[in-house]
Amino acid sequence: MSRRGRALNASRPYTNPFGEKLGACVYCCFCDRFQCPVDAKASPRNTLPPSAERAPNVEVRTKSRLLRVAPSEDRRRATGVVLVDPRGQERFQPADLVVLSSYSFGNVHLMLHSGIGRPYDAASDEGVVGRSYSYHVCGGTTAFCERDIVMNRAIVSALPNASVAVGVAI
Repeated sequence: MSRRGRALNASRPYTNPFGEKLGACVYCCFCDRFQCPVDAKASPRNTLPPSAERAPNVEVRTKSRLLRVAPSEDRRRATGVVLVDPRGQERFQPADLVVLSSYSFGNVHLMLHSGIGRPYDAASDEGVVGRSYSYHVCGGTTAFCERDIVMNRAIVSALPNASVAVGVAI
């Protein structure tokens, strides 16, 4: 499978340097929008949290909502985050390192809401935060056939240099 524009999938079982195990890809076609059911996709969800949770200086806070990143007085670095805990209380959580990993929607929102960086202004073409803001959009087609057809998009996408391939039998 080409690496260009695709998730990196494991062609065979693999254990990463942190000890997290990836399964072999079964070409089920759910790479685009979903977590891999056999953990063959090297995504942050299955390669980072388990390793981080084992670290002695990491505490996982579930059912909390991040409101903003808290900057230092000179606004040159993050000192932690402000969150709402499961009881609904707003609190500051200090941190030596803050990683924004909530995809393009959440990261841009958090940076703008936290006053990090200069917001992008399309009219003047100035600023950085929000520039090239995008989302992956995957098109689709529905076909109704007179008989059942088994078609697996992943097998078609594994063909080298194939731009579009659709199989329909009537």
